[in-house]
Amino acid sequence: MAEAIASQELLGFGQGAPVTRYGVSDHRHLTARMLLADVTPATLRSLQAIMDQVKAGGVAFWRDAFGGMLTVSFAASMPNKEGDQQIAYVPPFYRAVALKMTEAPDTIGPYVSGGSAQGYLTLVNGRRPPLDTSERLL
Repeated sequence: MAEAIASQELLGFGQGAPVTRYGVSDHRHLTARMLLADVTPATLRSLQAIMDQVKAGGVAFWRDAFGGMLTVSFAASMPNKEGDQQIAYVPPFYRAVALKMTEAPDTIGPYVSGGSAQGYLTLVNGRRPPLDTSERLL
């Protein structure tokens, strides 16, 4: 996982240390590597159906092993130019998938950004809260 923050460092003549200015962009890029160990095409078709829904304008929810949750879209290529989405054949009959994702705004659920409302999720720093709020995604 990599964090992308809009920032620029300015170092003037005779200045001892740079000054950093921040923009509003603050999002993450991640690559999930997985092994589809199902010998039937059902798992691959399910994954393709999820990707089709995201391409149609929805978002997918990614929860990591530590409980952090992001809403993501699928990236055609990462900023470091790793290439397109790939599904590799692993003998005897498995598939290895590397999904490249970019954090996207969640346009689906009703949330409150501060305070509380019964039945509505309260966002933490503009994102869905992790299972354990002591964890932070970068």
